[in-house]
Parts: sequence; C-alpha cells; structure tokens
Amino acid sequence: MATPDGYNTYPIVGIVGADDNNNDFASAAVVPNADGSVLERLEDIHVQQIRTVKKSLLAAALTSTATQFTISGGPVVIKHLGALTKVAIAAGSNTLKFSTTPSGGSATDLCAATDTASAAINQLFIVDGVKATALVKTTDAGIAVAANEHMPIILAPGVIQTIFSAAAPATGALDLFIEYEPLVPGASIS
Repeated sequence: MATPDGYNTYPIVGIVGADDNNNDFASAAVVPNADGSVLERLEDIHVQQIRTVKKSLLAAALTSTATQFTISGGPVVIKHLGALTKVAIAAGSNTLKFSTTPSGGSATDLCAATDTASAAINQLFIVDGVKATALVKTTDAGIAVAANEHMPIILAPGVIQTIFSAAAPATGALDLFIEYEPLVPGASIS
C-alpha cells in the first residue's frame, strides 16, 4: 500500500527509543521543556522528579560537625531528611541534629538535638520541619508516622551538616537519607 501524500513516512519507533545505534537520530540535543514536544516534555518530567541521596556513616564518623550533603545549582525542596540506624549505637552521651549553611551565609539549625545513645537497629531519626523541635527519634524501630511532619523545607545552595555533641560511640552506624525535588533545572544534592 502506498503512503498517502502529507503523511510522515518515518516510523515513530526510531525517535522514541534510546540514543544508541538502534535509532535513526541522536537525541542528545533534546532539552527539558514543559510545553515542547513529547521528548522535551519527558525530559522535563525527568529533570523535575523527586530524587534521593543516601550516605553511610560508621561509628567513628558519629562525632563533631561534618558536611554531609551539598546543594548546588539552585534551591531545592526537602521532602524528608533523616537517619536510619544500621548498627546499634552504644550507650553513652551523644546527641544529633541537622543544620544548613547557605553559600555565603551562616549556619542555621534544621532541628534541635536528640539523644542517639542506645539506638536500636532500624531506629529512625526524622527532621519534622520545625526548627525548634528535636530531631524525632521514632518510638518503634523501623516505623515513622508522618502525621506531625511539617515538611517540606526549601533550601538554597549550600551544605547540610550533622552535628554530634560528643565523641564517637564505641559502636554504631547510620544511613543518612534525603528526599528532594529541584526547584529549578540543574539544582541537585550530592
């Protein structure tokens, strides 16, 4: 059957696939555009999607103030920020809080300090979004109920630090986690 005049004779399959040797064109020039072509809209959705970053800390790192995450490229919306105990933390006196320092600015606490001593495996510590509230240490290991969460928090480029109040415990390990959404193209957390 002949293709009628005015119809595209190139199959769409070639432009929907990956940018590899199986396609008829290179898609590397596609840019995010919410009002553009299907490919540009898909790229825009990818750029704006919620992202997560995880960082593991062993017992020796559960002390002092240290930069854990860096925000670059523009502001981001923090959906969740916290820590999960991967190895039980020994008894002793040590507290944890998160703070942020914007580029060219000064440090500001994101929460008040909470005792980390004797935290069980899968104990969660969650920033609830109110600066004056202590980092929430969940009562049941492995379960965080977000009913009282006042998130999100919008942060400008800069860093997010952990602040531990005392020397490192004898045992323990935390996985820090952050879930965020970029507010402008190119904004990210590493």
